[in-house]
Amino acid sequence: MGRYSDDVWRVCLLRCTQRSDAEDAFQDTFLKHLNREEPFEDDEHERAWLLRVAINVCNDQHKRAYRADGELPQIAASPAVEGPGSRTADVMDAMRTLPCDQRTALYLTAVMGYSAEEVARMLGSTTGTVYSWVSRARAKLKEALA
Repeated sequence: MGRYSDDVWRVCLLRCTQRSDAEDAFQDTFLKHLNREEPFEDDEHERAWLLRVAINVCNDQHKRAYRADGELPQIAASPAVEGPGSRTADVMDAMRTLPCDQRTALYLTAVMGYSAEEVARMLGSTTGTVYSWVSRARAKLKEALA
């Protein structure tokens, strides 16, 4: 948990609509890790597995919230990484305005350093789609932060 908690936490924050949901997803992800019996091939396999599980847990929460009231939940204001008005908080707020797939693809490629092929496998998409998501996300962020 010490090695990957920051990475999993960031993915949960980016994918969930509420901080409490992100906390639940974070906890569920590591509980699934504890219950996993198969060994990992290496550290990178473990990290990718944790991120994929975190994404799936967040998706499941989103689906449950939608089924509960029939409306898609709105993304809450981001928890301040730094004080309000800081550049980091501005970037996080701008990231939260992006569609979920674009936000996740951009984060996994730009921040986590995964290739588009790896992200495509994680998100169950094609490489070309990941490139499109990242390109569109960057354009929207550039516009929002200008």
